[in-house]
Amino acid sequence: MAEAIGYTEVKAARKPHDCWWCAEPIAPGESYVRWVWVDYPSFDTVKCHPECRDAWSIVTDQEGGFYSTMPHEHTRGLPEHYPERR
Repeated sequence: MAEAIGYTEVKAARKPHDCWWCAEPIAPGESYVRWVWVDYPSFDTVKCHPECRDAWSIVTDQEGGFYSTMPHEHTRGLPEHYPERR
């Protein structure tokens, strides 16, 4: 079973990254959230803008605790069709 482990909020990126949720760049100096996703025997390091990680959490909660998504398939932040959009 897949699980996320090792949540770490990084204060500032040292090099450019792409957000796993929205694919927009995370620029050097910009804050992001990083964690390791384990689905034995594979694992991946995921990097997201803080608002994209929040969006993922909200969508997952609304979908009953599991939300299957592909990387880079959303707009930045919470999707338009979710009522909690701020």
